[in-house]
Amino acid sequence: MSWIVNSLAFLMAIFFLVTIHESGHYWMAKRCGVKILRFSIGFWTPLVRWQNKAGTEFVLSCIPLGGYVKMLDTREQTVLPSERPQAFDLKPLSQRAWIVLAGPMANFLCAIFIYTLISVIGFKTLIPVVGKVEPDSAAAHAGLEPGMEIMAINGDPTPSWEDVRIKFIDQIGNRGVFNVEAQWKGHRRDFVLSGINLQLLANVDPIKLFGIQIKMPPTPIVLGSIEIGRAAAEAGLMAGDRVLSIGSEKVSDWQRFSEIIQANPLKPLSFVVKRGESQKSFVVTPSEEGKVGFIGVQLAMDTKAMSHFMHKVQLPFFAAVSKALTKTVDYSFLTFKMIGKMIVGDISIKQLSGPVSIAQGAGHTVQLGFLAFFNFLAFVSISLGVMNCLPIPMLDGGHLLFYAIEWVRGQPLSIGVQEVGVRIGLAALLVVMTIALYNDILRLL
Repeated sequence: MSWIVNSLAFLMAIFFLVTIHESGHYWMAKRCGVKILRFSIGFWTPLVRWQNKAGTEFVLSCIPLGGYVKMLDTREQTVLPSERPQAFDLKPLSQRAWIVLAGPMANFLCAIFIYTLISVIGFKTLIPVVGKVEPDSAAAHAGLEPGMEIMAINGDPTPSWEDVRIKFIDQIGNRGVFNVEAQWKGHRRDFVLSGINLQLLANVDPIKLFGIQIKMPPTPIVLGSIEIGRAAAEAGLMAGDRVLSIGSEKVSDWQRFSEIIQANPLKPLSFVVKRGESQKSFVVTPSEEGKVGFIGVQLAMDTKAMSHFMHKVQLPFFAAVSKALTKTVDYSFLTFKMIGKMIVGDISIKQLSGPVSIAQGAGHTVQLGFLAFFNFLAFVSISLGVMNCLPIPMLDGGHLLFYAIEWVRGQPLSIGVQEVGVRIGLAALLVVMTIALYNDILRLL
């Protein structure tokens, strides 16, 4: 059933974000007096179509994986003299640039709105307390110890593990050190960590790359969701099973459970679980993903025990807007930096994710609740906005690049040069999409 949930969540997310993006182009084009011929969401067979009084055709097709806004353009169709003032290509350069830029800007504004909404509603998050420090790790060399609460990284507050995780991702592959401020028994200390030579790995939490485990309450190991097709499901484990032991070791907390799974990729493990009033035995062989074991389970958390390890983050409206704006800007620059690190080789191209990874993320967050799903939407919206800002022909950023050249030259590039650029851009996008899909397939296998 998980693939059905993932697929539906993915389609909802893409439909929503594409609609937001294309609505940005549409709104700005209308503001600039451009005639819109068609506003289309999706591809292949149209499911619904209608036309408004202005003559714009709205189309919803059966595969909502993209969209476009078709505008009146003298380069593409015969335009009546009376309609020439409404043609996109005859508009001033500044207006054309704003129309193109409005798509990514709509995605960024969408993320700001969602983050603001989440902060105003309030959300519970794990307090970033260190559970364990791996020997000979970056955290161990810095002097971090179990029980310390991470308060700030490079001067930026980190009230949740999500904030810590993003800051750690930012430091991976850096040629330098960064400061971590931690609190222990009311006293604060500064520590210096390094991100040199660390590689971001698929399915590996960046927090663990620095040798830190998240502190969690010692609650019974009860399985929550089981991912279809993964090792746990194939072995016969079910949601509600309470794990008593793995091999000869009794397991009493989720951290040790995770350690055993991750340390034994491709090795059969004997599980003893309590199901109802009886005990059952299973043999589970973790798959190898990112050099660690993975069985495809989510644990059912004891909310009462977890309450002591969590706090609620809720902000007044204007503070929430400020936080959302800062978060969107930070995530945008972080995405650009990750792309740059990938280009120069500081981060492997294996980190590229395609539609399968996005679908899995969407499905997982849907099961966690609407706030988690909306948080996921905001992050993907930022990624979509950043991607479209890249100076690659075929993308919005490619059009802006052509406009920048036109502004410098005083005249646009010839149609032939632009067509060559579009072909190069299309080839580049196909290569990137192929790599991303290949990475997705490898993660599945």
